[in-house]
Amino acid sequence: MAGRAKTRPGLLFVASLAIALLAACGSEGAEGGAAEAAVGSSTQSVNTTVTPQSPAVTLDAYVSTLRSVRTSSATASTGGLVIAVVGHDDGITQWLSLLAWDEAWLVMAEVPVDRAYDMSDRPIEAVDATGDGQIDFLVGFDAVQPIGVVLSEASGAWGLLTVADGDGQGVEHYLGGSPRVENDVLVSTTSDCQPTCADAPSVTQSWRYSNGRLALDGPVVG
Repeated sequence: MAGRAKTRPGLLFVASLAIALLAACGSEGAEGGAAEAAVGSSTQSVNTTVTPQSPAVTLDAYVSTLRSVRTSSATASTGGLVIAVVGHDDGITQWLSLLAWDEAWLVMAEVPVDRAYDMSDRPIEAVDATGDGQIDFLVGFDAVQPIGVVLSEASGAWGLLTVADGDGQGVEHYLGGSPRVENDVLVSTTSDCQPTCADAPSVTQSWRYSNGRLALDGPVVG
């Protein structure tokens, strides 16, 4: 009668231990692979994320593609639009181009300016010159003393505002007295030239829009 083979307890223990170790290693490998996959997915997600460029970022790039640019404004928001103005000179006419942002810069209007004076390279300034809550733009021009024009949509279409003379009559588009924007107000420096222009004190005055014209509105207080 053949005897039943005896199993040695020591061998059973070693075999069981080896199986347990192999199972543990396999589990750690799977978890490590899952972790690596998760990290890889996260990295891929970051790498494929594209941040849209803002109008302010792309404005300089757009202006750099234009020819004969003299000056430009920063971006401004009005009526739900982001807009800007570029001044350029084609050698025949000086132009103010109104741009609007719609995933790219689009030309909304082009306003010619006569060549009585040369457009300045000073930055174009945004200001509510008409008091209607909408953005207008002050564009500088070079003369013996700096002058400027105001580009506005106050009339219903973009164009240059008329400037009143001393009698309140609209005669031209140029503002004198180094026009500029101070504390969100359009101002100029004036003098009554008494006894002489060289000796008379200068006064900073604000501009007011009324009856379709810009006119000086008196000294700025404060």
